[in-house]
Amino acid sequence: MPNLQTLPIELHENISSYLLPRDTGALALSCKLLFHSLGPNNQLLWYRLLSRGISQLVALQLDGVETQSSWVSDLVSYYGEFDGTGRKNYWVEACGVFSGQPRVRGCRLCLNVSLRGMDREIRYPIAEGPVYVTKRYCRDCFGDWFVYIRRFKDRYPDIKIPNALTFPGPHSGDKNRVLPIYAAIERIQQSCGVPYEIALKPSNRFISKWVHYGRDRKEAIQLDYTVKLAVEVFKREYKHIQIGLPLKEVYTMLTEDLVSVIISPNASWKTILGFASAAGEGIVEAWKILFCSGDGDDGGDDGRIAEATNIILDQIFSKLFCKPDDFRPELIPFPQCQVLKNLMNNLMGNDGALSWLIKFSSLHYPEDENADEDENNDSQYPQIRCYWCLKQNNGIETGAEDDLFGQYDSTYLTICEKWIMTHVMTVHRDRLWVRPKGRAYEEWKLGTAGPLIGRVRVDEDAPLYIQELLGTKVDFEKEEMEEIPPEEVKYYDEFITESTYFLL
Repeated sequence: MPNLQTLPIELHENISSYLLPRDTGALALSCKLLFHSLGPNNQLLWYRLLSRGISQLVALQLDGVETQSSWVSDLVSYYGEFDGTGRKNYWVEACGVFSGQPRVRGCRLCLNVSLRGMDREIRYPIAEGPVYVTKRYCRDCFGDWFVYIRRFKDRYPDIKIPNALTFPGPHSGDKNRVLPIYAAIERIQQSCGVPYEIALKPSNRFISKWVHYGRDRKEAIQLDYTVKLAVEVFKREYKHIQIGLPLKEVYTMLTEDLVSVIISPNASWKTILGFASAAGEGIVEAWKILFCSGDGDDGGDDGRIAEATNIILDQIFSKLFCKPDDFRPELIPFPQCQVLKNLMNNLMGNDGALSWLIKFSSLHYPEDENADEDENNDSQYPQIRCYWCLKQNNGIETGAEDDLFGQYDSTYLTICEKWIMTHVMTVHRDRLWVRPKGRAYEEWKLGTAGPLIGRVRVDEDAPLYIQELLGTKVDFEKEEMEEIPPEEVKYYDEFITESTYFLL
């Protein structure tokens, strides 16, 4: 039966392509056979990994960007083309990056070399006393493999922090201290006594935090039940809001404000998105109805559940997101309207689930670059076409865009910039989770000449077939539809890291 050691070198290379370069190096050191196929004898493999790591620098030079760094030219020259004479030892170069040698640049995990200011150099203690070795990580690998101490403390205040690493910088304290993800996960499992995937559940985290601040566990369990009831109300009544606000994020939003209202009411920085204490106070009122009145103590009485549900709907969600069937965000007072404003911004941004609405309008109905921009033109506000209105009228414009824009000017902060979102939530709520299937405007790049809302252009580097779509009309009758995948509505607070390696 074939095994790893009997496979040909081509398959060894193919297997290693699924690993980080550092792991490929570790695999090469695991036995003599793999050392022969993946180690210093395979200089071409390590040339490819290293040259891939400097591809961004090569692209900068090809674009004529002045890097003003001699080491950039040296690297590009060194990896310009493969030297099979033996004068260049690419294996040794890669090992130098892995070990953090100061003369060699690159991320010790993926070998990537970049000019980005977010790259980190982390100091590792190697002996007792002030003796350190510095190892470099690119921004992506740093985010994958490390968590900031301040974030860990905020999410798990009851867990003792192990020895942390630091990276040099102008700041001091927790802002420059990090934990490797695997160490953080191990400490979570040890402290909670359960596997990581159970310990990180929102209810467990909330109850643990509540007890850590000296409150009663039974009280925490009751409040957790109340918050879950609120999430169920949101799930049932606010399907249109869920396109930008996942249920787990609603739970976190409510519990964070609950902590700020009861435990530390003066710590306003703990509230989510600055919406004061509306959510926390509403949860407390519902909790009192469920558990602090009547003879029962389990929150299971139908009458009390109905009464608490009405409190939750009126005191929390109607104030934050309007009544379920009456979407009028211009009536929401500050600061509650901040929640909806941020939600709209996230929905219509580059990575938002509904950003295709803006992209569709900008791509198929580009603004006239030579349009007069006098005071009466209002050209600073784009005349965005609603895809669903056009589809209903088979591409014929009705002028509804102009009327809608007039309704939502500067009444409530700058939500007017997202008036298309207001329009869709009001008129096309049944279409919020649907989009055209496979349209190229999902893939086009936004130019740097203008903002997302306004005079938007396609990059010159965009594929030709995308550039050719500028100004073309859509065949609405033949356009196929698809549902927006729920995973596109991202929730970032579920784990201590967004790492693809530690999302269990």
